[in-house]
Amino acid sequence: MTTSSPAGGSNHRLGGRAWRVTAVLAALLLTASIHAPVPGWADPLPGREWFLDAAHLDAAGAWTRSTGTGVTVAVIDETGLDPGRPELAGSVVDSGYADLNATTLRPDGGSQGQFHATWAALLIAGHGGGAQGEQGLAPDAKILGLHLQTSSYLPDSLRYAVDHGARVVSISLTYPDEPAGLLDAVRYAQNHQVIVVASAGNEGRGANERKFPAACPGVVAVAGSDQHGQSWPGSESGPQITVAAPAVDIPLVYSNPPELTLSGTSFSAPLTAAEAALLLGIHPGWTAGQVIRTMITTASGGGGRIDDRLGYGIINPVAALNAPPPADTTNPL
Repeated sequence: MTTSSPAGGSNHRLGGRAWRVTAVLAALLLTASIHAPVPGWADPLPGREWFLDAAHLDAAGAWTRSTGTGVTVAVIDETGLDPGRPELAGSVVDSGYADLNATTLRPDGGSQGQFHATWAALLIAGHGGGAQGEQGLAPDAKILGLHLQTSSYLPDSLRYAVDHGARVVSISLTYPDEPAGLLDAVRYAQNHQVIVVASAGNEGRGANERKFPAACPGVVAVAGSDQHGQSWPGSESGPQITVAAPAVDIPLVYSNPPELTLSGTSFSAPLTAAEAALLLGIHPGWTAGQVIRTMITTASGGGGRIDDRLGYGIINPVAALNAPPPADTTNPL
């Protein structure tokens, strides 16, 4: 049986100390904070999203060129998406269970307690809100949330995203074996000029196995980087890695106390998908290949492959948005 794991890690930081907690415990803690917040609690997220500052992804600089307007990004995950988050107001075009061969999504009740997909959506299209609220890299992009029940639903969910207007697909899941039909679904996306972005995985300190869908040909496989422009040691590595994006100490919007953070490539993939959305926002006629080529040539490696940990380097949205259109329109992956 194929098993999956969210590509967000389980290293939580609280008060400067590192704690190891199980996924179940994390879910219980974070869900509890949704339904029973401490009165007066405010999460100063804008000051804590280090990855958006001028020294890293330079979101403000990117927004002078594009905010992702007109681009739909599908978030495929094995948790639901909470469309009620104020930072996502007006951004979620649809969300729910992606049943096999479905033409419409089956409602999943909003899944307020299932945070993994919501984090991804917020990193892509969150539009902040005063002194609190998570800000995404492509705040005017739209989100299509596809809730998997098992890995067998992934290929049809990918096809659903393609058929329902997504130009970019973000998948923060890893599978040790290829789900049946996944390669055909990835080819289907490629044939329709849809960019598929996937997390590399978080077992870099252990088995460091190649994971799917990141290992599928044509998929943008995203490793993790830290605040200093180095690779995150927990990230999977290998020849399949395309680029890297921030993965370390990402603030958790559902946490209480608000100092809780998490590290993992679950966050690297949506940030990279957001960069693709920014590019399509000002180049709607570009092929998927042109977008991917631009992301590669403007990453920190300058178009050259750095190594199997960072691939072609850490993404650089401002450089990508200022780059000329690639003459070659094919997918380099």
